[in-house]
Amino acid sequence: KLPTVKGDNTIVIKGPEDDVDNAITQIQTMVDEVHNSVIDLKVKPEFHKYLIGKKRANVKRIRDLTNTRIIFPPETDSTNENITIVGKKENVDKAKAEFEVMITDISNVIEERVEINEKYHKSFVAKRGEFLHKLEEECGGVKISFPKPGAGDKVVLKGSKANVALAKQRLLEHVKVLSFPRYLPIGNLFVAYSILWEETLERGFQENCVYH
Repeated sequence: KLPTVKGDNTIVIKGPEDDVDNAITQIQTMVDEVHNSVIDLKVKPEFHKYLIGKKRANVKRIRDLTNTRIIFPPETDSTNENITIVGKKENVDKAKAEFEVMITDISNVIEERVEINEKYHKSFVAKRGEFLHKLEEECGGVKISFPKPGAGDKVVLKGSKANVALAKQRLLEHVKVLSFPRYLPIGNLFVAYSILWEETLERGFQENCVYH
């Protein structure tokens, strides 16, 4: 029963308990939708997959954190920039802010290719890529991808501009160490260079001279 007196916001519902509960739920949903705020956040379509995350992890996190509905365009729609956020205004604003932080991070991501002679590639990926993983971690999580054997010299770096520049510098420094001859003729003597390449990131290389 709807209120008949102006200013009275009380709705009376009579009936079996289960039916009353269902009616209350439906009415509350309708009221919430009326009071909901809806915004369309415009984001480059190529960023959408990063905002969604693997197995929709990012969307689920923001949805649960802000109690909002988040609607992305279908994957087949490569031109639609709108990400729709629905919920109470304060929650929608919070979800928008979360996305904007992520968008800023994604916008700063660049991809750069650096040529490294293929003969040195195995030095980086040996021991299940232990050295490479350490380098990625020390360079702010930059993703470093080496081509498959026989696929060329170009190594792909992906991350923030500053971190990519640092990773590139470290890679080239290490290549310089690897390309330096281990044995140099000095008259009838040879100097053997023992290169501790795990320490290349910090100290370049060390010389351990042994005379024969």
